[in-house]
Amino acid sequence: RDRWWAGVNFNREDVRRRTVELIEEVARNYAVDGIDLDWLRHPIHFPETLRGEPAAQKSIDLITGLVRDVRATLARVEQERKRTILLATRVPLTIAQGRYMGVDVEAWVDEGLVDFVTLGGGYVPFSMPTAEIAAICRKHDVPAYPCVSASGMTRRAPFGKGQLYGIEGWRATAANAFAQGADGISLFNLFPSPGSDAHNRLVRQAFSELGDPATLEGKDKLFVLDNEAHMATHGYVNHIVPHGHCLPKAVEPDKLAVAMVRVSDVPPAGEGTIDLRVQLEHEAAVEVELNGRRIDLERSREMEERIGMIWFTGPVPHEALDKGENRVAVRLPDTAGATRVTGCEVLVR
Repeated sequence: RDRWWAGVNFNREDVRRRTVELIEEVARNYAVDGIDLDWLRHPIHFPETLRGEPAAQKSIDLITGLVRDVRATLARVEQERKRTILLATRVPLTIAQGRYMGVDVEAWVDEGLVDFVTLGGGYVPFSMPTAEIAAICRKHDVPAYPCVSASGMTRRAPFGKGQLYGIEGWRATAANAFAQGADGISLFNLFPSPGSDAHNRLVRQAFSELGDPATLEGKDKLFVLDNEAHMATHGYVNHIVPHGHCLPKAVEPDKLAVAMVRVSDVPPAGEGTIDLRVQLEHEAAVEVELNGRRIDLERSREMEERIGMIWFTGPVPHEALDKGENRVAVRLPDTAGATRVTGCEVLVR
């Protein structure tokens, strides 16, 4: 937290006033289509949150007042310039986490202050809980766009070799978001890269496919339980990112490690194939169940070479996979040493 001591304190009236002045300057002097209030870069706005404490109600009210002032300022500029100026915002994934840091997006949507909402920073893209805020937005016809970021779509060391998930993973994040009521997807930190044809193909596919459920239909998807490895280097957002459910999870002899994998696209019986893939930190003989059904897995040397650590894979009967949350339980025999489950994936072809 010490690194963020120089952040502005929105409890101060002069800070809030200057924020509105800067936004007004941009809206008046440039032909912008809108203003984005990004409360996640960086999500420490008060002394109490710097201390690791939740924002007080008076602080939450001050931020709401600031958003109200920005909306009123933009309305005046709209009238003068005869040009619509949208007001967007990026907020945490849940109402509770937003209020913890001082933002009350539910109040803003209820009051009609924002035109669309971006949800989260994309740090837990496969398992982000977006249904709550998406439902609130839908009541008021305010579009909600969950964020999928390359920061969260990277197989980070030591559980991977720093490579991005392939397009199958990006499709799965979007499918999960649409199943929870998303209106579209906000892609973050995903850029073309000179000299990298494979990466640029991924970028083009992501931008052309992820914006609509119709363009995802019938395409291969890789559903994953997020690994929180990257959170160690993102300490400034840990307080507003739900990651307690993420991997890795310890496995002790004769005890179950349970992971929940959200799968929003299950092929009809007899169509396509389904594979379960489990990554372990240390070599061990494991028993794996999917929704209470034993799944026989075999060692995958190919995945170990490509990604790292220890991998087991195997086919899944269609009837064993549910649309929605799926319970993967990993067990070690009594005689085995402890390890950790570091990856859990369902590949739907």
